[in-house]
Amino acid sequence: MPRKIPLLAKVSIAPLLAGLLLLILLAWQADATREIVWDATATSRASSERARLLKLVLLTKQYIEHRDPSLQASIEQEMAAFESVLRGLKQGESQFKWIKHARDPGFVARLDESLEEWNEKVKPLFRAALAVPGYSEERFLALRERVDALVVRVEGLVAHLEAQAEATRRTLNNLLWLFLYACVFIALGSLGYIHVVVLKRIKTLRQASHAIAAGDFSTRAPFASRDELGDLARDFNEMATRLKNHVEALKQKTVELEARNAQIEADRRAIQGLRQYAEDILASLPVGLIVVDKALRVLSVNRAYSRIFGLGDDQNPVGRPLEAVLPVPGLRARAEAALAKKVAVRGWEASLGGKRLRLAVSGIRLAEEEEEEEEEDRLLVTVEDVSKEQRLREEAHAHEQRFHDLVQGLDAIVWEAEAATFAFTFVSQRAEAILGYPVERWLAEPGFWAGILHPQDRERTLALCREATVRGQDHVLEYRAIAADGRVVWLRDAVHVVHDDSGRGERLRGVMVDITERKQAELELARVIRALKMLSRCNDALIRADSEERLLDEICRIAVEIGAYRMAWVGYALDDEAKTIAPKTHAGAEDGYLEQVRFTWAEDDPLGRGPAGRAIRSGEPVILPDLAAEESFSPWLEAAHARGFRGVVCLPLKDQDRTFGVLVLYQSEVCALQPDELRLLQELADDLAFGVVNLRARARERRTHEAVLAMARGVSASTGTEFFEKLTFAMVEALGAHAGFIAELKPPDQTTARTLCAVVANQIAPNFDYTLAGTPCEHVDQADVWVVPRDARRRYPQSRSLAEMGIEAYVGTKLLDPSGQPIGLMFVLFREPLEQWEFISSTLKIFASRAAAELERLRADAKVREQAALLDQTRDAILLTDLEDRILFWNKGAERTYGWTAAEAIGKSCIELLHLDREQYRQAREYLQAHGYWTGELKKKTKAGTELTIECRWTLTGGQGNASKSILAIDTDITERKRAEARIEQLAFYDPLTGLPNRALFMDRLKQALAGAHRHGKPLALLFLDLNRFKEINDTQGHAIGDHALIEVARRFQATLRQEETLARIGGDEFVVIAEGTDQS
Repeated sequence: MPRKIPLLAKVSIAPLLAGLLLLILLAWQADATREIVWDATATSRASSERARLLKLVLLTKQYIEHRDPSLQASIEQEMAAFESVLRGLKQGESQFKWIKHARDPGFVARLDESLEEWNEKVKPLFRAALAVPGYSEERFLALRERVDALVVRVEGLVAHLEAQAEATRRTLNNLLWLFLYACVFIALGSLGYIHVVVLKRIKTLRQASHAIAAGDFSTRAPFASRDELGDLARDFNEMATRLKNHVEALKQKTVELEARNAQIEADRRAIQGLRQYAEDILASLPVGLIVVDKALRVLSVNRAYSRIFGLGDDQNPVGRPLEAVLPVPGLRARAEAALAKKVAVRGWEASLGGKRLRLAVSGIRLAEEEEEEEEEDRLLVTVEDVSKEQRLREEAHAHEQRFHDLVQGLDAIVWEAEAATFAFTFVSQRAEAILGYPVERWLAEPGFWAGILHPQDRERTLALCREATVRGQDHVLEYRAIAADGRVVWLRDAVHVVHDDSGRGERLRGVMVDITERKQAELELARVIRALKMLSRCNDALIRADSEERLLDEICRIAVEIGAYRMAWVGYALDDEAKTIAPKTHAGAEDGYLEQVRFTWAEDDPLGRGPAGRAIRSGEPVILPDLAAEESFSPWLEAAHARGFRGVVCLPLKDQDRTFGVLVLYQSEVCALQPDELRLLQELADDLAFGVVNLRARARERRTHEAVLAMARGVSASTGTEFFEKLTFAMVEALGAHAGFIAELKPPDQTTARTLCAVVANQIAPNFDYTLAGTPCEHVDQADVWVVPRDARRRYPQSRSLAEMGIEAYVGTKLLDPSGQPIGLMFVLFREPLEQWEFISSTLKIFASRAAAELERLRADAKVREQAALLDQTRDAILLTDLEDRILFWNKGAERTYGWTAAEAIGKSCIELLHLDREQYRQAREYLQAHGYWTGELKKKTKAGTELTIECRWTLTGGQGNASKSILAIDTDITERKRAEARIEQLAFYDPLTGLPNRALFMDRLKQALAGAHRHGKPLALLFLDLNRFKEINDTQGHAIGDHALIEVARRFQATLRQEETLARIGGDEFVVIAEGTDQS
């Protein structure tokens, strides 16, 4: 017997071949990918060595300039590393084994040339630069040229490797397409093979089966193969043969049955009718009666039967077969059974002619009239018209079915339960579709409903339902249920209370509707509305905010109270070594969380891979809806879950250049943010960042203004040491310095100085003498303001105080007397490097002018004290008044200052004479009475009516028993000094020639304008203007005419601008305009 080939084996040949080709393709692709990775590694390595060469040049340049030993060590280290890489590539060391896979002699040759260039030409030049002091610029340029040549060689290596990698990728793509075409061809061939081997044969079998069903038993399957389909065809042919034999046998049986039926019909015609007397009895009954003989032919019917079926006198059914008179299915069989078994058949209903009949069959025996000895079997068939009753039953059943269909078709759970126990007695099938629990569990398990309630809603829902049931009130509940698959489903349950006869709640009936989608939509809408409210309240906070700290506190509070977040905090990204994220403020359920955990934005630190660090690095929002599902949040998960945090939203705070902080919002539930809500939150974060930047700019401007005013007001009300202390404190605070100093140069050579005031870390330090040499102060005379922006300790290693205080930056300036000679120094020290120092320089000059004026005044006062006997020669007005303000003494200085002679002034009231402000004078007198002295400024008028600003120093003088009896007043006219201070403040921010904002004020306003444009998304234009041929005006007409031209040009420029636009002069004939809200024109 031939061996059978399985059909599965035939069909599987082509797919197996395609799978084998795919495995070969995958193996080859893995090998090619490894070669590409090797090429990419080589390219990256060569590129990094090119960068190392450029780094060596920069380090060598710095070493030639500074001769720093640490730089020499770095150069040696980088040279050794570069040479190690080249030799490793050449010798095939293990860390450079990728070169073995390059398989390119050209690359090795280029590598030999690069190594030879390094050893013979470049390396000796670096050695010479390190060894030879005073290395010339020409030799450095030669070194640079050699390095550039070597860089070109390295770049050739990189290009070569990149070309090799590109060729490998192209080869991979071509072979990939070839394999894909082969697989497609095999797949198409497989489909054709399956059609021929399987589908076509199955179609032939189907056609043969249809022929047999149509009666053609000679049909046979025309094929026989050695597989499962061949077996099926053989079995089909055998079945067709057996079926043909069975049909022939059935035909023979049919002939025999027809002969038996003919005999039965002859016997039925032989049966006689019932007696006449029985017809009378039967006729009087209200139920229709039919008497039939053994042959089931009607012998008689009563009038009730004729009435039921509406028969007339000419429609006599006697003699007709029973099934012809009463054609009810099954009647004959029941009648025959009653005859055979001698039993009655009752309770049987049937439909006939639109009527519903109740039938009963019973056997009776009647004696023949002629032969009374013999008895003949008869049947009595009773017919009762129950159509009306049936119609009522059907209507009731139809109503019941419609109600059942309605209940089962509702997209809701219809239920009934005991009022006392909440045990269900009925639940519609929809319950299984909505919650997943079988109806049997609802009906069988006690307390099932309470068990599926959400834990957070269970107690509340049960209490409300019990309370309403006890009161007998219908009620509506909304609660959450736990479905069989763990889903949380919101249900709206409308409950009706069914009362018993006493009025108590007996049963509960209700409808549960799934409102999950509606609730989710409501929750999403509520979250968006909360975000809108947060944004609105935050904008209000931005408008009202007067400090950065209060703004951050308010934003966090709004996020918790309005936004319903569990906790909110704001952190700033520090530029320290650990790249720490420092929390600044928080609100909500913090509970020590920010103290327990640590945050960083360092990418190489596991703690920097959290959402806050990623938001700062990327500048994009980071949302974690479920903290437990995020592996990156694992370092903080335990502490967060302990405080009820389930999700987090991290929003970056950005200025124009970088991300400087992050706003972190913790959610109490696992919930994904919708796009609208995220957009509103990001807008809130952008507004907050804009507010912080704007407040910082305003704070800087206010700090400068307040510093100048504080200097002008505070220090003007003091003298000597108190003056310098207040001035230094104001200077340190205004500039944000760690320390500030005012020193006086000591004659005759001015190589040493003594501090007049030293403030370190907000504390007054003892004054001391120090030598200028070896400190940044020795260079102050070389520039208007001497700035060391960074590395102050390294540049001045002899200054131990810089190292002790950890100083990184220094800014200092000279104190000049009226003749322009240096008399002192003023400088500030910083622990952090300075990125921008223009503001510090300009502000320090303002403070220095005031300090120089006071130092000069002190020197003048010293001279005055030396000539105290010559009071009349002093420039100050000295006067003595009694306690009633009458003038007792008036010196020559007073006469010169106020214009009145001593004869005119003595005896007069100083208030009336000098037109003093009575309220200011009263306050000064109260202070004088309380402390014994008073120093301050007052406005006074001269005899000619000129108003002067007077610096007053009043002292109470005592009489006998130290009782005060007069006031000694020394008045100094500081009107010109005040004007000079105002002029200095003007010069700090405005161009002295044109009166326009200068570069410092322009830069400040530009930052504010850029921040506003970024915040509102509006365009901003800068117009740079200069005057053509302005130099010719200066050269031909003179600088005076040139100045007039600049003034007139500035006036005309200013006249053409809008009020909100800023015109500034930033150079000789250079102007710039800041135009906000511009369009393309």
